Amino acid sequence: MGTRRSESRRSPSLARGRPRASFAPVLSLLLAVAACGDPQGPTAASVAVTLVIDSAPTVTTAGYTFFSAVVVTMLDSAGRRALGASGRITLSLEAPDSAPTLLGTTSVVAALGRARFPDLRVDRAGSGYVFVAAAAGIDSGRSRPLTVIPAGRSRIRFVAQPTAVRAGDSIALEATLVDHVGNVVTDTTQDVSAWLTHLGAPDVILALGRTSRGRIRFVTSLCEAGTAHRLVVQVSDGAPDTTDAIAVEPSFPARLEFITGWQPPPDPGRPFSVSLEVRDGCGNLATGSDGLPVTVTVIEALAPYAMADSATVATTGGIALFTDLTVDRSGQYAVWAQAPGVTQVGTRWFTVVLRAARLAAGGETTCLLHPTGRILCWGSNTAGQLGDGTVGGLRGRPGFVLGTYGTVHLAVGGAHACAVDTAGTLVCWGANDFGQGGRAGGASGTPRPVAGSLTGPTNLSAGERHSCAIANGATFCWGDNTSGQLGTGGPRTASPTPALVQGAHEFRRIVAGRAHTCALDAAGTVWCWGDNSHGQLGAGAVGGTQDAPVAVAGTPAFGDVSAGANHSCAVSYMAASARVFCWGANDRGQLGTTAFVGDTAVPVQEASFGGPQLDSYSLTAGADHSCLTAGYMGTGATVCWGDNTYGQMGTGTVGGVSSIVFGPEYAFYRAASGLRHSCADGALGPRCWGDNRSGQLGAGTTGSVSGTALAVVAPQSWSAPPTAAVPIGRAQRGLPSRSGAVSPRSRGPSGNSP
Repeated sequence: MGTRRSESRRSPSLARGRPRASFAPVLSLLLAVAACGDPQGPTAASVAVTLVIDSAPTVTTAGYTFFSAVVVTMLDSAGRRALGASGRITLSLEAPDSAPTLLGTTSVVAALGRARFPDLRVDRAGSGYVFVAAAAGIDSGRSRPLTVIPAGRSRIRFVAQPTAVRAGDSIALEATLVDHVGNVVTDTTQDVSAWLTHLGAPDVILALGRTSRGRIRFVTSLCEAGTAHRLVVQVSDGAPDTTDAIAVEPSFPARLEFITGWQPPPDPGRPFSVSLEVRDGCGNLATGSDGLPVTVTVIEALAPYAMADSATVATTGGIALFTDLTVDRSGQYAVWAQAPGVTQVGTRWFTVVLRAARLAAGGETTCLLHPTGRILCWGSNTAGQLGDGTVGGLRGRPGFVLGTYGTVHLAVGGAHACAVDTAGTLVCWGANDFGQGGRAGGASGTPRPVAGSLTGPTNLSAGERHSCAIANGATFCWGDNTSGQLGTGGPRTASPTPALVQGAHEFRRIVAGRAHTCALDAAGTVWCWGDNSHGQLGAGAVGGTQDAPVAVAGTPAFGDVSAGANHSCAVSYMAASARVFCWGANDRGQLGTTAFVGDTAVPVQEASFGGPQLDSYSLTAGADHSCLTAGYMGTGATVCWGDNTYGQMGTGTVGGVSSIVFGPEYAFYRAASGLRHSCADGALGPRCWGDNRSGQLGAGTTGSVSGTALAVVAPQSWSAPPTAAVPIGRAQRGLPSRSGAVSPRSRGPSGNSP
């Protein structure tokens, strides 16, 4: 027992059953761990002399944080880690040919001779990048080369963009695929669309394509001038890129364009305006084209095209304004515009018509009643019959009759004319040697009131030296009565005041010839009186005179009547055709029969023509010729017969005599005849043919004849025309139609106004 207690005290561990621990091996182990990774071993008292980058990536993705931290160690002169060293270490990135940015924490204070950079990343893809570590007072350290690859997700971006372009010019654009930090992505292909947006207008697709090695190039152009254009590109799975605002300037002048809204003139001779814009190839107003000379030419639709007017102006702000263009006669016209270096342009054909409410002709004078109520006259003025305040001379161009406003009825005789206004006032002017002017005294170039109490005539006619009117159901005549043409029953003396025609007749139409007069009553019967030396009264006998109306023998119901120098004609409408009957002298074919027989005292039918479409007719007689204008389906045809010595037939020839022939090839619907000429009005305005030696055709010339219908020219001036429309009575409502009612298109014959 004593022995066991003694052992236990010597070795307590044995007493507890385990050996006593030794500290020497543990200390050795700790020293070995401290020296791990530092082959030279640590030294607490060493001084750092250089930096070394122990850990750094060699491949990374642009914009993303490195998977592991960059570690920089401070070494002493023996190449061992200087555990006692501290100080701020800065890390930077060196690149051979670009300027990448090293992002994250790039400056760290070292501890125990080492610094860690845990959140670094590089923004730009590239290769050959090198990390450089630097600290104050010691040598820097460099890493192995780093390659930065683009990020996988990409978007499109313009490489360059224009700020100002000319409209229509080609623009070469280039865009690149970039990752989210702007690196070009070359290892993928993307579908690309490009479009144009402008001030909220619908987008315009410009191009579609695919990238190649991260790039796409396309050429386009912008046409619409403006300052807010923007180009947009986008890949299928990325955000779009938009340019800054691009200013598109108008390009060079390329074409002319008429500004809409211009109106042709209401009459020839009145100025009208047109405006043109100079446009570039894209249609923009070429505002930079100031001073460009633009010429417009007004051409008439004839072959070859005749120039009616021309003018040249310089553009201002890309616009050329023409304010004083004119055409001088009725017709179809177009305006043609041209300028140096640009495409020419023309308007559509438009019609300009000298508007006529009524035509009247007599002797060597013609007059026109304008819808404004004013009267235009032209031709001989030997006795002042043009009414312009003068006596004498010839006028080949229409001129206004003085003081005639609101005219509703008009008649022209041998050398005088008469008119009625809306108030019913009757005036005459011109010759008055037999009192045909309805007053005492000589010729007057100014309209003067007719003496007496005759007011409100509804039908008016003028013969060679006498005049007649129907008013309030009674018929009156005044002037020469040598052959009883006044119809008063005697005595045969001239009357300067209206005298009542004998008999209780209610005439609706009256016409005065050279020395005889005819009238048409409501039943369609024709009555004539005066000279009968050639049977022109149609009473069944040739010779003598009649002082009172006598009925024309054996005639149907007529719808219109006319009186020439020594013959008379009337027209009826039966069996869907117009039937023309004439009587009196026939030495020049004025009866329209194929056999030029002598005088005929009873009506002979010269022809019938027409058809179901005939809807109006107008009969007129000159000295030795007659013309009938008949309406067909809203248009008209003219036939003439008799003397053609001066081209009175209107067939284009001059000379000879003719039975019924088709006259001028125009759609006429009313006519009037003078001594040796005729005029008619239609869709292309009034035209005249025949003798023009006194200017009675109104074509602007005198001293000639024409077998072709010539357009009446405009007056020299339209100064101070009235503006109000004028009521125009029964006469302007028309001539008898097939039923005997008034037709809307026909007008009075032979210098006589209904």
